[in-house]
Amino acid sequence: MPWLAHVLSDTDAELPIPGQVTLSVTLQPRGIAIVQGTLALELAVPCGRCLDPAKVDGSAALCATFLPAATAAQRNAVADDDDDEDGLALHEDDLDSWAYEGTTLDLVPLIAEHVRLAYPMRALCPRGEACRGLCSNCGAPLNALPADTLECAECKNAVPALPVAPRTAPAGAGPKPPEKVGSLAAALKKAGLDPTS
Repeated sequence: MPWLAHVLSDTDAELPIPGQVTLSVTLQPRGIAIVQGTLALELAVPCGRCLDPAKVDGSAALCATFLPAATAAQRNAVADDDDDEDGLALHEDDLDSWAYEGTTLDLVPLIAEHVRLAYPMRALCPRGEACRGLCSNCGAPLNALPADTLECAECKNAVPALPVAPRTAPAGAGPKPPEKVGSLAAALKKAGLDPTS
């Protein structure tokens, strides 16, 4: 837990439970080592709308290739010769490759990278899309308001309505949806495809 907290110290993530890493290392010819395993990680981050805790599953599969430092340097020199004119070409072989020296693999940077990648760009609280967030004028929480309220109780500013799920009628009930007559719909109909699906 302290190590995970240190890795995520520049974020606002909290760790409700300890993480776990399971790895296997397979040694290949010429000192190449393949590391495979799983990272089990759960984070709590502020909701992107209301700032309440949002649970995030940061679990991931890990797979990396570790090369002896001399082999990695030689491979990088060959890759530099083959680069595009801007020197920005990314080769598939370069992905998830790490160099090591001696007889010890340092797996900490690999695990730390995957822990940092688990932090989401944006997460929602358990309310999901029904989360109304905070008032854009005064910052008051809006989730406690009744669903039909369109005004902030604190500052009387207009607030968004709760998203309404589309109603679905049983098959064969109600009027038939209007036929689409746009050019795409006409082309689909001409090709024998149903433009309403």
